[in-house]
Formats: sequence, C-alpha cells, structure tokens
Amino acid sequence: PRSTLFPYTTLFRSTTVAGRGGVLVTASGAMAQGLAAEQVSAGRPTAQCGAPGTSSWFMGPGQAAAGTIEVYLINTDSAPANAQVTAITDITKGGPLLDNADNGITVPPHSMVTQSLTGLLQSSKVLALQVSTSVGRVVAAVRESKTSTDDGSWLPVSQAPARSLVIAGIPHTSGSPKLFIAVPGGGTAAVKVTAVTQRGSYQQTGG
Repeated sequence: PRSTLFPYTTLFRSTTVAGRGGVLVTASGAMAQGLAAEQVSAGRPTAQCGAPGTSSWFMGPGQAAAGTIEVYLINTDSAPANAQVTAITDITKGGPLLDNADNGITVPPHSMVTQSLTGLLQSSKVLALQVSTSVGRVVAAVRESKTSTDDGSWLPVSQAPARSLVIAGIPHTSGSPKLFIAVPGGGTAAVKVTAVTQRGSYQQTGG
C-alpha cells in the first residue's frame, strides 16, 4: 500500500444545533458488562453504539469525497459536558481557526447536539477526528454523506494513537490500496509497516 502522512491539525468551533433521534440503551445485572448494541439497515449493521467516554477517534474520507460531515454528541449524564473536536487532514487551513480557550461545545444533560464540519474541512481528501471532553462524558458519532439529505454512513470508531496498531481483514479490491497515517503529536514519526499475508509477512519499503 502507499503511505501518506497528513500532519495538519485544526482545533475549531462552529455552530451546533440540537439533535433528535438519539437512543440510550442500558442494562443491569451480572451480564451487563457484555452489553453491545448495533444500528442496522436492510438487515446489515450500519453503526455500533458506543459508550460514554472522554476521548474518541474517527478516520475516514474527507469532505472532497463525502460532501457532508456531521458530528453527533450525546450526553447521557445528569451534568453538562464540554467537548472539543480536533481535525487532522491532508490539507492546511492556515492554523487554528480559534486563538482562545473558548472552543468547547456544550452538551446539556440528557441531550444531543449536532455539529456540521463540512465548511471547515473543504477539499480535504482524508481526515482523522478526535472528540474529547474537558468536562463530563459524551458518546460521539460521525456521519458522512454525499448530501445533507442522504442517509450516508457512520464512521467506525478508530483505535486511539499508539506505538503499535493492527489492521485486520483487509479485503481484496480493485485498484491500489492506500494506508493513511495520522500523527497527532508535534514531532515527526518514524513508521514501520509489516504486511501479513497467506504467503508470509514482509515489511514495506520506500516509506
């Protein structure tokens, strides 16, 4: 696969609106820790329900391919939550769009808000998003679609940045597969990629 690094980070704030349609699933008892829930369409899973937390990562196509990108934030707790969205893309927007500390998204208790990122990520081909909270917890979800009226698709939650990651089950498709690596830190990362196939394992060269 080809490798591409996209180091440009933007911390931003845009208009948020009250969202509708969030569903809270809870369980109690000895088996409650194993609870899992999914959203399905036409008999196929389209999204896995997440648990409240303080940090979530998402990775997928940028605005150039998706058209519309929206972040959904649900606060299931009884106190307000304050969330921030950080984007890493393959393009630069000239630095942070806000230069003060007031860049949080307030999510009221037992509520959901929606934030559109379309205008802030124009022309981006690939993006990585981190949703984090300074106060409280939220369940985050990211929807991408061609237009605002399309059903679109939900980006799966990605693994958090780490020194070692495993990507399993890559299907065979036409064309050349690409590996996109986001580096959230302030320094350059030296990355080694090892592919494991039916014929054995080998390391990529020329990266």
